[in-house]
Amino acid sequence: MYRVKVPATSANMGPGFDCMGVALDIYNTVAAEEIPEGLVIENHGRDAGLIGKDDSNLIYKAMKTVFEKVGYIPAGLKITSYNEIPVARGLGSSAASTAAGLILANAMTG
Repeated sequence: MYRVKVPATSANMGPGFDCMGVALDIYNTVAAEEIPEGLVIENHGRDAGLIGKDDSNLIYKAMKTVFEKVGYIPAGLKITSYNEIPVARGLGSSAASTAAGLILANAMTG
């Protein structure tokens, strides 16, 4: 099993607009492992009910991109996320999910 902890962010820093940002002390922790078959996604914590549990999940999409790029086909995949970052509140939940997926898939594929 692979695990990563990714921070919330804000990229609207006064006169820096989207050029300056800051990592915040709020995190999502995501674990991923290869399983014999299928796709299992478990979401826990803040806004868990708002996060997809199918192939629309941003973590899964990011992982799939890496898998396709390197030619890796997992038999199955289990993703478990523990969320502190609120969804759709400007704190980078989408970016955190994407970063987590890219990092996890990169680790899984060596």
